[in-house]
Amino acid sequence: MKDSSIKYCVTAYIDLAGFGNHLELGNDLRTNIGQEALKRLRTLESAIEKFELERKRHRKHYPKTLHYQRINDSIVLTMDLPDYLVPDIGQIVKKGLAVKELKEFFSEKELESEESFTRAYEMKNIESILELSQFIGLVSRLHFYVNKTESQQYFPGAKTIVAAGFRKSFVTRQQKEDFFSANFSFANAYTAEHSLKGQHLYIDNNILWLLGRNTFANNLIKKAVTVYGSNIYDPFSNPAPSERKNKKTDIPDPIVVELFRKSYIFRSVNSQTSALFHLFPAFLNYLNGSKKLKGNKKNVFRGILENFNNDDDKINFNFQNDIDENIEMIRQFVIYGKSSITSKN
Repeated sequence: MKDSSIKYCVTAYIDLAGFGNHLELGNDLRTNIGQEALKRLRTLESAIEKFELERKRHRKHYPKTLHYQRINDSIVLTMDLPDYLVPDIGQIVKKGLAVKELKEFFSEKELESEESFTRAYEMKNIESILELSQFIGLVSRLHFYVNKTESQQYFPGAKTIVAAGFRKSFVTRQQKEDFFSANFSFANAYTAEHSLKGQHLYIDNNILWLLGRNTFANNLIKKAVTVYGSNIYDPFSNPAPSERKNKKTDIPDPIVVELFRKSYIFRSVNSQTSALFHLFPAFLNYLNGSKKLKGNKKNVFRGILENFNNDDDKINFNFQNDIDENIEMIRQFVIYGKSSITSKN
């Protein structure tokens, strides 16, 4: 029998790099160094304010249930995943259905034939990852915004870790559920942070695997884990490499991290690319052909859908797509070629 108080969830841990050293140098907040430390904390507050406002205005682009809080120099977001994605005992990610689960997740009509089951199974796989894709997109946009703002202020930036795991539903003495206590996805993200270097977005490979079961999502993941950069200049090459052409592509090796006696794999992800997951549910009907794009006008935003469909092309961004950009405006540009929205948020 399943314990309904045990949830499978995903947590993102956005942590300001070098903040402890910053405080060590200026532990009196009245000093200039102390004031600079406070400026970094205000960036986190700004990020939260922006996504709270966007969530209020465009709730359809957000998971129905999302919990978050700022803890000192970090933002932590967590979300429960559907029961359909809960792994079996001893597993850290669900990779298939047990026979006993068929009647739990599918109707008798859906189980009547191989054709009806295949259709229902594919639909269930898609439905189960829609809010997860929104979560990954939101975290990517927050990560990109925090690092952009930190760079503008000459600060070192932030590292973001996204991990999956179980949590035990815990109710406080005030009869409120604490979503961050007994939350092992939070523990995994927090612990992995010490092993993952640099101001990057790192995502648990199990989460990418869940998303990647959909072809369109998998195409986007391929682009998100690919690093595009200039080739090293070689004076003996003929002709000399162009700055705009012959860009070197590289896929960084996945990083194995031991967490609580189990091996987890993390991948460094380009947050500007993975931010597109935020609109994945809104684009899905256009990707699978059930809806047609309106207008024939070609524009840079329309290329977003082509990249979901294309297996190998690089995405060329003419916009930042962080939490500073209006998500509904981007959706309208992609689908209609124009937008009625002129403000950022």
